[in-house]
Amino acid sequence: MMLEVFTSISGHPLQEATFSSLIRTIFWIVVIGYALRFIAKLSVVYAVNKTHEELRKQSFNAQPHQSHSHKKKQMTPDAEDVDFIEIKD
Repeated sequence: MMLEVFTSISGHPLQEATFSSLIRTIFWIVVIGYALRFIAKLSVVYAVNKTHEELRKQSFNAQPHQSHSHKKKQMTPDAEDVDFIEIKD
């Protein structure tokens, strides 16, 4: 009677672990791991391409504005002109 308590849980008999079930479990863990890695790689490639496309659109839209502001900066000097005088000893 005591042995029956340890070999069943809630009326269901326990399955014994075999070498083939261990190999099958390891196989499925590896397959699921590679599948998740493949999905992650695809999603990263998609995200990088999408970001690159958005940056290209932003740079294309901002390019005329930047060139106008760049011309404005060239017209106004940032620093004063300094004349150097050579001193002879």
